Amino acid sequence: MLPLLYLKASVLPKTETMLEDDFLEKFVNEDEYQQILNAVLVKMGPYNDYLEVFTADMQRSVEPLTATISENLADIYQDVKDFLMSYRTAVTEIMNEALIELIHSFEEYWGQKLVNVLRALHEVAFNGENIDEENDETDPTEDRRNTDDWLISKMQKNWQDDHEEDRNNI
Repeated sequence: MLPLLYLKASVLPKTETMLEDDFLEKFVNEDEYQQILNAVLVKMGPYNDYLEVFTADMQRSVEPLTATISENLADIYQDVKDFLMSYRTAVTEIMNEALIELIHSFEEYWGQKLVNVLRALHEVAFNGENIDEENDETDPTEDRRNTDDWLISKMQKNWQDDHEEDRNNI
């Protein structure tokens, strides 16, 4: 989906501003941004970080710069959703300003982040490691409560024990 998003954003028509004030409502709040970031972070686990090589800061840095897949995808999500929600208003002027802002943001900011994330995701997908296996063991959000004393757990255990006796009698 990321290559298609890049392609579509790169061919969007450039338009002239129709409003004097450059105000567009932001639809993605901090909580939603954090939810997206955390969901990707949990999925990526130890593969979330990657070396950033296409940034102006890298030329002045003596140490390697790292970026995160989760933060970059959350940034892209934020800009695209803000655009889509503004576009849904069906008000020509707002739709036009949203398009201008999306194109500007793509050219200056998230277009490069998208291709960098794509490079990192390619490495994760084809490096021979199974991301799902590692994350099953290290999921930081996994609920580790002891459910042995729960009523449903006791009922399930009793049912299994009863059926185990039936299987042994056969």
